[in-house]
Amino acid sequence: MMHFRTTFLIFTVTTCVSLAACGAAGPKRIDATTSSMRDTKSMLDRGGEQVASVVAAARAIESAQDRTRAFEDFSKAMDRLEADAKKAQSAWASLTSRTEEYVKAWEAESAALSSDASKQVAASRREAFASRFASLQADLASVKSAYGDLMTKLSDIRILLANDLTQDGIDAVRPFVAEAEKSAAALQTSISNLSAKLELEMQSSSTVGPKPPATK
Repeated sequence: MMHFRTTFLIFTVTTCVSLAACGAAGPKRIDATTSSMRDTKSMLDRGGEQVASVVAAARAIESAQDRTRAFEDFSKAMDRLEADAKKAQSAWASLTSRTEEYVKAWEAESAALSSDASKQVAASRREAFASRFASLQADLASVKSAYGDLMTKLSDIRILLANDLTQDGIDAVRPFVAEAEKSAAALQTSISNLSAKLELEMQSSSTVGPKPPATK
């Protein structure tokens, strides 16, 4: 009898501690994931702005009086775009890690639910969230593909102009610049789509309630 009571007491204390930890940590995990989404969205939006800047810099070489300076501006714009792309990739890696931790903890804590009905609700909500994130991952793949295509074209332009910044050289790369503009437009569309979905997911995952109506 004493052994049973001791075991029951340990189980009760452990369960209470576990539930208390769940109550304290759960919303924080949600907020941490949402914050990571916000950081990722910010880096993506900044990357979209850099895409416009680098293409404008490439086009500006055509009419520049100081071609060397214009080429340097274009090259620096490329470097900034690459740097921002690495930051966006790092932000996404952090988001993925937080999301995986959130889903795993959600699943583990759902095992303590007392009824099949409550477990089904938890599983349904968790799977819906995981499915939406999987969709975001697919959109990220489109961004990566479009980014790779643009950087390949821009790299060719930089190499060509670095070795031939004459008028004939600039005329020769004009078709490549036009192709880069098309690739840039495709990339910006992919970024905008992913950014918009992240915004919707942040709203869906928000732990902040709606603002009360303004008093008259």
